[in-house]
Amino acid sequence: MEHLNQIIAKYKLTRFIGEGGMASVYEGTHEKLGTKVAIKILNPVLSANKQIRQRFENEAKFMASLNHPNIVKVIDYDDQTDVLAIIMELLEGEDLNSIIKTKGAMMPATAIPIFTQILDAFQYAHNKGIVHRDVKPSNIFIDDNNHVKILDFGIAKIFGTQDDFTTTGTQIGTPMYMSPEQVKADKNIDHRSDIYSLGVTLYFILHGKTPYDTDTQSNFEIFNKIVFEPIIIPTKYTYFNDVIKKAVEKNPNNRYQQANEFKAALIEANLMMNTVSNQAFDANKTIIEEPQSNNIVKTKTTTENEETLLYEPQNTNVKSNKNKNNNKLIAIGLAP
Repeated sequence: MEHLNQIIAKYKLTRFIGEGGMASVYEGTHEKLGTKVAIKILNPVLSANKQIRQRFENEAKFMASLNHPNIVKVIDYDDQTDVLAIIMELLEGEDLNSIIKTKGAMMPATAIPIFTQILDAFQYAHNKGIVHRDVKPSNIFIDDNNHVKILDFGIAKIFGTQDDFTTTGTQIGTPMYMSPEQVKADKNIDHRSDIYSLGVTLYFILHGKTPYDTDTQSNFEIFNKIVFEPIIIPTKYTYFNDVIKKAVEKNPNNRYQQANEFKAALIEANLMMNTVSNQAFDANKTIIEEPQSNNIVKTKTTTENEETLLYEPQNTNVKSNKNKNNNKLIAIGLAP
């Protein structure tokens, strides 16, 4: 919170929002206009590193080049000797990791509309030639209207180029969501690595947990499983199992080749689940038949002190009888 009240690119830092390993985020208010933004500031200790400075600047360039409703918008970039800052739109809501940790797994009715927005954003970025390389729930922001914004292109690269400021043998990404090619530090990683990470993210959203247990498994164990062992998927939502399995195939050639392909399969699986659920619901309906109004007739019972109207089912085979001793008219099935 050392930057509070500091002025960066005409914005006064008025509130500390949070921090990660490389940067901290503040709310900023424009000195003249009063408009609010989010300002991501590179850790001053890291700003002396030329390679990290260049990567931070690349993040700003990547994000500024993306104009999509599901990707956070970059407004400006400020480059000073001791302070590097990315000025972005201010978002109100919560990241997907925090939502799942707090509220648990999402039901498909909520999860699928959110996830299709995520896939739309990645299809757009991939069409631009940009691979994110750090796809994970904490980099997916959800506002109060369930609108998605993708964050943090800090280690993104343009696939098909060598300009990514990494060296062979360097693992880039978050272990739990890394693709096999990321674990192996493949230099030719492309957008299909994001597809794998998105598959693991969908698993997390629907099941409320990751495929691997970080409490009992080391990164080494997790990396071995990512490279050599298929992900075991619970049978909770069987219609989505094949979708997730294809997304997390070890061989990139066996995965969905585009985010749009992933989206189409997901929508189809959701439609099948809803169709079967509706059919099962219809089959289990209990129909209660009620007597029709034209089958109801009045029965009148008269005593010395009161008169009562009774309603009984019609039975035209029964005749009326008169009991003179107790002065009652008993009419069964026929109106008096």
